[in-house]
Amino acid sequence: MIHLLFILLFNVQDTVTATTYKLTAAENGPYGNNMASGYKVSYKRPGNNRVIAVSPDLLDKYPYHTDVIIKGTGKYDGKYKVEDVMNA
Repeated sequence: MIHLLFILLFNVQDTVTATTYKLTAAENGPYGNNMASGYKVSYKRPGNNRVIAVSPDLLDKYPYHTDVIIKGTGKYDGKYKVEDVMNA
């Protein structure tokens, strides 16, 4: 488990607990390479995606296409877009 610091570009900060995952075609089943927002994942270049999923309770605060900055994770630090939602 990784502890992340989400910083919206509006300078609002939240500390949340998160896990990493790797989306595969087999796991995404009938949705293919589409995430919940409609974003199409590149399976050939996964490092280019730079997207995250948020839990359903955070989706109102961090809607799809929101830019967030993640800090405190080392190699995962950087700018991401919210493009998916976790299973409830």
